Amino acid sequence: MTVPRAAALRLIGLFKLTKGCLLAAVALELGHLGPEGISHALARWATRLHVDPDGRYFGRAVEWIAGLGEHRLQTVGVGLLAFAMLFLTEGIGLLLRQRWAEYVTLIVTASLIPVELYAIARRPDWIRVAVTLINVGIVWYLARGLRQR
Repeated sequence: MTVPRAAALRLIGLFKLTKGCLLAAVALELGHLGPEGISHALARWATRLHVDPDGRYFGRAVEWIAGLGEHRLQTVGVGLLAFAMLFLTEGIGLLLRQRWAEYVTLIVTASLIPVELYAIARRPDWIRVAVTLINVGIVWYLARGLRQR
């Protein structure tokens, strides 16, 4: 059974909007808390998610973040906001069924797949694999649909 194109584009748009909102929230939180506050916030989130805040990998991540200077942290926040804006634009365009949004989403998503594959090769985990598979599916679906038109 095939999913109607409008429903599939709506689903992809919602996925992009979700990614954009999450990135924007993280970026704004980075700017608001600063390195020390982020360390404490990460420890609280880890506890809520039942992740050992004293675990080896989590500890390294917290140390790395705490070691970032204020300027570098702001730079990371600006980069995250830029990606958030891009994902939000894609999502809104797809929800409004704009053809340009299909092209933008295809190009942006395809261009990020090599980065995602590199991240999986360095540190594989099920979240990275799942997101990469979803993005490969999105690229395939959009390319097929645009080629048929």
